[in-house]
Amino acid sequence: MLLKRLAAGLLAAAMVIAAAAFAAPYLIPSNLIKARLAALVQQRTGRQLLISGRVQIALLPQPRLMADDVALASPWGDFSADFLSAARLEASFKTGELLRGIMAIDRISLSRATINFEVDQQGRRNWQMRRPTTTGPGNDGGGLARGITSGMLTLNDTTVIYRDRRTGFRQVATAVNLEGAIAGAHEPLEIAGSGVYRDERVSFALSLASPDNLRRGIASSSAFEISAVPARLSFHGKVGGGGPSTISGSIELQSPAAGALAAWLRLRGIERLGGPVSLAGELEAAGSRISLTGARIETDVLVAGGAIAAQQKDGRPAISGQLAIDRISLDSVGRLKAKHDAAEPTVSAPRAPSAAGAIGAPAGTSAGTKSPEPLPAPVPAGITGWSTSPIDLAPLKRADAELSLSVREAHLGSLDFGDTSMALRLEAGRLDLEIRSMIVGAGRGTGRLVIDGSGPLPAFGARLSLTGVTVRDVPVGVAGLDTLAGTGDVAFDLIGRGRSPREIVESLNGIVGIALANGTIGSAGLSPLMRETLGPAVSDASVPREIDYSSLTGTATVAHGIVHNGDLRLVSPRLLATASGTLDLAGRQIDYLWQPDIPDFGSARILVTGRWEAPVYKAQSVTITRGRHEPTRRGR
Repeated sequence: MLLKRLAAGLLAAAMVIAAAAFAAPYLIPSNLIKARLAALVQQRTGRQLLISGRVQIALLPQPRLMADDVALASPWGDFSADFLSAARLEASFKTGELLRGIMAIDRISLSRATINFEVDQQGRRNWQMRRPTTTGPGNDGGGLARGITSGMLTLNDTTVIYRDRRTGFRQVATAVNLEGAIAGAHEPLEIAGSGVYRDERVSFALSLASPDNLRRGIASSSAFEISAVPARLSFHGKVGGGGPSTISGSIELQSPAAGALAAWLRLRGIERLGGPVSLAGELEAAGSRISLTGARIETDVLVAGGAIAAQQKDGRPAISGQLAIDRISLDSVGRLKAKHDAAEPTVSAPRAPSAAGAIGAPAGTSAGTKSPEPLPAPVPAGITGWSTSPIDLAPLKRADAELSLSVREAHLGSLDFGDTSMALRLEAGRLDLEIRSMIVGAGRGTGRLVIDGSGPLPAFGARLSLTGVTVRDVPVGVAGLDTLAGTGDVAFDLIGRGRSPREIVESLNGIVGIALANGTIGSAGLSPLMRETLGPAVSDASVPREIDYSSLTGTATVAHGIVHNGDLRLVSPRLLATASGTLDLAGRQIDYLWQPDIPDFGSARILVTGRWEAPVYKAQSVTITRGRHEPTRRGR
């Protein structure tokens, strides 16, 4: 009888509990639920919870809560949006723990959510949670917040936004799907997921050994990895530790294509780089200061290492450090730039033929290797002159820098550089690069480059002094001479001002000079040119394709963009030549008198005039010493 009564009692109790479980969601007012939830969130986070949609509670098969149109406010401050908003929130709880007054979360799921990480004008961050120091009536969450244990967090189709209102910087990731463990008081945090950033699918994983340590101001071990097609970034170290946000540990970046990575990150100026890139070092960050020590970077263009640090100062980053470049190929950089420029519809200025080639005028293509025409050849299509587009030096004002640079090995064309020491200083828009010492082949050099964008009119200066250097295959491209090689000294000191390349060239002032010895100058085009001016006494066999010279010297002054040279002199057993005249750099015009003297054949005075792209050669006078009866011919 007793057993029957007990069984009946248990059955009745079970029926009451079942009825209560089914009826509870309909008996508990939704407004009461919203108020209790808001009080609980306020107590735990110090934030306001807003629920605009309906709230539902189900007890079977597991206690769970569903809410629509949920928002978690940002803290007090000048923030533009709620920290979190979601179209739907679902939370399930562990039944046994809930009956003991512990909110044991089994799973929280947010759908179509937006998370805003924002820094306001005063530098306050809306993701920093500050729990209230005291609790008022009604803020105890109805006794449900005596403990919170871990569970699972799921985000579906979430948008994550970061904005810094001090700088206007804004980044957005969409279609974020995430799943991770919600850490309890003494449990690790593990999160993994994926999203879309700038049209690339990105996978990520984060682990935090002790979130509780962070809450108590103690550093916690952490690791994260971000992986996408353009690159993979990983970190292993520690975060937190109280005071300003701190990070310390090893960081590694690898990319199969540096240019694609730069384009994805929108790093202008280096998106033309090609080939793989890797970067590794020890990262330290505290507050606004960040540093990388023991750094090692490798690309197909350079291999370098060192230490670098950056810190906010006067509203912009101040960069300092020491970089040691083991190897750099400037030819590769140039080819990448040329490829990049060729892909863009820009007009580039042609290079000048160096009739004063010895004075350092850049060389280019000309008709000098062919028989001269009586009239100038037409200017090649697409060449319109120096660019008049404004030069933007505003990026120089975005940061300050003081760097010590060294280069062990560098290559540029036929030049090999080694053991170069440089100091770079950038302050308030003025860049000053000092070349303290430089080895060029068997020679040495010093120099300085200044780009000053601090004033209303940009200013530029360049000084270079090379002694005992050996040059090879320097293009000449005028008067039948093509390439130049030799050993000696080269120097120039130039300054200019202007808002565009043309204005700068028009304003150039300075000096240039060379003194080369024991070299060669290619003369493949000299024979037809001399035959045209001196007549049939000159044959192809009589003029060698390469002339050995004992000295090649010349000096020049540059005034308002015009090069003045009166002492260019080439001394060789097979050719003695002098030249004088002017080069109009801005107008790209040449006006030179070239006077070659070939022993046992003859001499001439040849006027080289016209545009650089197609100069005209005209013999003023010719003297024949072999193979001609008339001693002179004039006025060709």
